[in-house]
Amino acid sequence: MSNEEENLGGLESDQFFRGNYRRKGHGPQRHQPMDMASDDVITDIAKTIGDCFQPKGPLSIIPEAAIQQKIKSLTYWGQRFGLTDGEKIELHEEQWRLSMRQSYGRAAQRLNLVPLLVAITSLDYLSLCHVDNTFGLRGYYNFEQRSRSHIRIERAQDNLNLAFDHIVKIYSDEERMRKKAAMRVRSREGSQQHLNADKLQELLANPPPLTFPNVLKGVGFALVAYVILVRIIYNLYFHPLRNYPGPKLWAISRVPWHYTNLKGRITWRIRELHDQYGPVVRIAPDELSYTTSTAWKKIYGQRKPEFPKALDGRGIAPPSIGGRKSLMTETQEQHLRLRRAINPAFSEKALREQEHYLQSHSTNLIKILKEKSSQGPVDMTTWYNLVAFDIVSDLAFGEPAGFLDNADQPWIQVILQRAKAIVWFQLAVWYGFFPLLNLLTPRYVTESRKNHIALTEAKLERRMKAENPGKDFMSFILENDNEAVEKLSKVELVMLASNFIVAGSGTSAGGMSGLTYLLLRSPEKLEKLKKEIREKFASSDDISMQGTAQCKYLNACLDEGMRMYPPTPGSLPRFVPGKGEIIDGKWVKGGMGVAVNQLSAGTSELNFHKAREFHPERYLDPPPPEFANDDKAAAQPFSMGQRVCIGRAMAYAEMRLTMAKMMWHFDLELAEPELDWWNKQGTYLVWEKVPLMIQLRPRFK
Repeated sequence: MSNEEENLGGLESDQFFRGNYRRKGHGPQRHQPMDMASDDVITDIAKTIGDCFQPKGPLSIIPEAAIQQKIKSLTYWGQRFGLTDGEKIELHEEQWRLSMRQSYGRAAQRLNLVPLLVAITSLDYLSLCHVDNTFGLRGYYNFEQRSRSHIRIERAQDNLNLAFDHIVKIYSDEERMRKKAAMRVRSREGSQQHLNADKLQELLANPPPLTFPNVLKGVGFALVAYVILVRIIYNLYFHPLRNYPGPKLWAISRVPWHYTNLKGRITWRIRELHDQYGPVVRIAPDELSYTTSTAWKKIYGQRKPEFPKALDGRGIAPPSIGGRKSLMTETQEQHLRLRRAINPAFSEKALREQEHYLQSHSTNLIKILKEKSSQGPVDMTTWYNLVAFDIVSDLAFGEPAGFLDNADQPWIQVILQRAKAIVWFQLAVWYGFFPLLNLLTPRYVTESRKNHIALTEAKLERRMKAENPGKDFMSFILENDNEAVEKLSKVELVMLASNFIVAGSGTSAGGMSGLTYLLLRSPEKLEKLKKEIREKFASSDDISMQGTAQCKYLNACLDEGMRMYPPTPGSLPRFVPGKGEIIDGKWVKGGMGVAVNQLSAGTSELNFHKAREFHPERYLDPPPPEFANDDKAAAQPFSMGQRVCIGRAMAYAEMRLTMAKMMWHFDLELAEPELDWWNKQGTYLVWEKVPLMIQLRPRFK
């Protein structure tokens, strides 16, 4: 059997015209042999099927896919047996489409809303049916016992008779004909029965009594179907965002967004939508995604009125301790209060005094990697995470976590699992079952969050009891004697420490992993960077925060790496304030969700020349002419405005120092040259990093 025949239902050519063929008012007739099939045979079949699709006909809600299949089938077999007159078939194709439009309207036809009520406006009876690709009928019926309804029932019975007689006997061999002649009907009481055509005729002729429960069920289903249909039509044709481009299914419901988010592909999918629709896309019934620098400035940079954070489950879900939200999810007023309290910990003075933490742990990383390099490729994703956790732990609590020396500690896995945990919090908040979160989410998700908070509290408790703590974040926060700053509670300190650990480690570790991969996929860029570092610093001991800040190509590489591989690749949605705002020249109603998608904006050809290629030169001053028109403001890996990442300077200092030491000490190459490491990763607000296996060759023993 050819592939084309298989696609048409697996019918062998010699089975096509088997069986008896009966038309209304005629006795059994034997078909002509297949090579002598006439135009009349095909025309009669098409007419019979077409009758069944008339408005209020029993098969009037046939899915579009099934219609296309039968059209394709009729056309194919007509050509196969020398039937050149295709006009009659095309006529009935239009007849089928017309019946669907008359029954449900253009919107319902386009959306393939199956099953719906066959005749929702009929006062005589309500019926729900669904016809699958085999033309078996299953459904349940409520018929009002009125005399005038029998006319319609008889017509439906007659059409159904003809449809099954023609379709089943002509399109099936004898064995399949026996199986599909029994129609599947599911009653209102929930039982399922497989009835043949005779039993269905009896059911149609003697409908169930018009009892109150039957009427109530039918009306209830009709109302539900009506509400859903009205909501769909409203979202498509009357919603304030109806004129924005985007996939229709995503405009109807938030479900496709959540489904894609749970799979870890939401960021990649939104980038595909921007590639298809342009710089603004409707990604949900009430949310728009942007990629322009002007949208960045408007949504995140505008101070009065501020675009408030969307904490309804579409962005960062608002987990809390003791009723306190985190720094990332607080209201504008509370966020400013917390920022004033922690600003001293991220000042230039604090950064200079904390350099020894960065030096100590980056040197320890180099030492361990030299030992591991002789054992084969190493996973740099893991090692960058370990050194970042050690650094941020020292900065947050005044004590190293010892991850580099003992990578099997449970806290490392707890923190890494929090990325996936976020999507479950988003679902819980969005659908309103946050109180039932522990029952509805995977156990590892809730346990991960509890363990993280417990470990954070334990470390903070030890830090508060320390007699001679070093110059860590807490020392600057606790010693803040600004009278205008309200003292922070213990609960707030725990939440802040948790934010430091998760955000502080993930940003720098992700940035270094992404940059390493991009450099190794561009050998000429890698050699240029190594040359700059090795010429700048005579020895490893010379590598410092101040010295690396002066390395122009290193800084350009970091900026380019963060453009292509931002630490938060997705969106941080905001609500449009007040009655509405103008964004990119178009009015957006107040209350709508808006955001700039980081990955989409940073890798859009509308913003950057050769946007999907790694070219650090675009960030040099001045850049090469081919990159002179790049809109660099479209890439904001640390966000912007009042909520810009407070640890930006610390993250860049850490990445510069660590990457400079890696370039000075090692020659690197991918263990798997063809590895598509970037596109293999999922995104759960942050990247779900996969192993990055690197072969390291130390320059010196």
